[in-house]
Amino acid sequence: MNDSQTSDAELLAAWVRQRDEAAFCAVVNRYRHLVYMAARRTCGSDTMAADASQLVFILLARKAGALVEHPSLGGWLHVAAVRTTRDLIDKAAREARKIRRMEQEQTAHGPATDDAWGELRPVLDEVLAALPEKDREAILLRFFRALSVKEVAGVLGIATTAAQKRIERATERLRGGLLRRGCRFAGSLSGVLLAGFASDAQAAVPAASLLAGKGIAAAQAGAGVVSSSTAAFTSAMTKGSSALLPAALLVTGGVWLFMQFQAIGKLEQGNARLAAGLAAEPPAPITMANAKPVTTALDEEPVDWFEVARQLRASNASGPVNASGRLEERFAAMELEEVERAFEEVAMAGLNPGDRDLLEKRLCQELGGAKGGPWLVMVRFVALINQGNWKWTLGQYFKNWMDVNPDEAIAWLARHVDGIPTLQWGFLDVSLHPLLATSPVTAGRLLEAIPPERRLESMRSLWNGKLSDAQQIGWAAVVRRHLPEADRLKAIAWPTMNWSDGDGRPMELAGISEYMERIEATREEREACLLIAAEERMGYASLPASTLTERVAEFRNWVGGHEPRLVEKATGVLLSGRSGGSLEAAELALRYHAESGDDELLLPFLTYFDGTEEKAEIARRFAEQLTDGELRKIHLEKLEERKR
Repeated sequence: MNDSQTSDAELLAAWVRQRDEAAFCAVVNRYRHLVYMAARRTCGSDTMAADASQLVFILLARKAGALVEHPSLGGWLHVAAVRTTRDLIDKAAREARKIRRMEQEQTAHGPATDDAWGELRPVLDEVLAALPEKDREAILLRFFRALSVKEVAGVLGIATTAAQKRIERATERLRGGLLRRGCRFAGSLSGVLLAGFASDAQAAVPAASLLAGKGIAAAQAGAGVVSSSTAAFTSAMTKGSSALLPAALLVTGGVWLFMQFQAIGKLEQGNARLAAGLAAEPPAPITMANAKPVTTALDEEPVDWFEVARQLRASNASGPVNASGRLEERFAAMELEEVERAFEEVAMAGLNPGDRDLLEKRLCQELGGAKGGPWLVMVRFVALINQGNWKWTLGQYFKNWMDVNPDEAIAWLARHVDGIPTLQWGFLDVSLHPLLATSPVTAGRLLEAIPPERRLESMRSLWNGKLSDAQQIGWAAVVRRHLPEADRLKAIAWPTMNWSDGDGRPMELAGISEYMERIEATREEREACLLIAAEERMGYASLPASTLTERVAEFRNWVGGHEPRLVEKATGVLLSGRSGGSLEAAELALRYHAESGDDELLLPFLTYFDGTEEKAEIARRFAEQLTDGELRKIHLEKLEERKR
């Protein structure tokens, strides 16, 4: 295989299908400099960049099956390098904060804490082992690893409020177990645990390298697996060596860790059962803290999705006071894999469309949140974008994606825009309109992902709300730069229409003047705005004669202040009312024409002639009044043809 001429997709397919290590090494060789230098620029550290690079290519080895259709991996690897490096930076910052917190806790509690720790240390592990697994895990994450409540929630995949409740419940159960074993201490158990675990961390224990080395050696002896070190990978990355490590070496560490975690999990379960058997004491009295919580259909296996849908619909109605909260807690506690499995179960359950829609949109909240990301929702549900309210649902997730990674979101839209027949009325509203004020450049990039002939349609959802002054300026800039010439004037005039200020009425004339001044409208743009203003006031044509005369005079004065040569044409558009106007409007138009002789006043009436006998007579009067003989002849002939 000629690596230099083989595509990324072909190399990756060879790795996925035949486990061709040479093919995987070729991909690594092709992009190792891109990945390493992107990481290096992000963190400024050679060591961290090397660690991040190793993690990226391990991730590529794991995710290869989902990437074989990518013609080029450069973009994916670059994003993965930056994200992975940022994760490492965040992790380093968290560790630094933990150290500071532990130092502060030790300073705050002092000798009294040391005494309490010494008292509970002999029985602590026995009591911990007797706790339910979830409680024990929460205790160790919060106090041994010194994670914040938010970080604990992230590790466990649950909401922050749920994590706080779990920690509080677990701490109270631990306190109860310690008290039953004779530990009597005053003050905060949380402070004692934080300071005690921190002091234990300073004790001399076998070196990590020794522990890891023996474990890896045992694994190699049992399975004949060869492992690689970060140092070896770093050498290959930074020295530009062509002798890259086999792909199997990149994934061995992850596979070994996974196997060890499984073994440790089984060991912990065995320890918990043993501890429960050894605890020969009467059960604790039932209290509010350890009472069985309200259960929902989501707690059962297999899940009854019909019942879950019913409980979701009833969650705001009458029933157990904490049923709704319990249901939400269970949704929030689902791991990403559980969410994905739930989608498949819901799809196969035979639910009615309303219940399926309800459940899928609730699961989207978990799929598109911290567990996954808005892009996962878009990828899964883009096919539904024109069904029901999905365009608004997906529009919000697309905005979330734009907020997190506009490059990815825009690239996705460019690839999928042909599969989205209708772009307006909901999908781009929430993402495009805020960008007009905050980042017109990004708004323009978003439009560039859409074929030119469809950009006007994608912006039509302006009716959803008023544009701020800054958004109006951004709107004009984006329209001028990114819309085809045939669409620009129409789009420039849209903010003056009757929905643009959110109250359903035409924008006030003074507001239109301010808009045109604010965007520094050209002459052509002013004309477009003035004529749209006339069309939007078509209701004038049905006003009583006296009121009509007054309103039209006001409108004509306003138009004359901007474009005097457009007064008669705008008046004709205004009075014709898009359908020929009223008799009063027609008479007023004829009077104005008698004064000016400008046929632009009469042409809109002839254009909107609807063929009724009453309007036919008005149309003939208008045609006969045209000062241009050629136009008069053309329109009179048309009327005769219609009459025949």
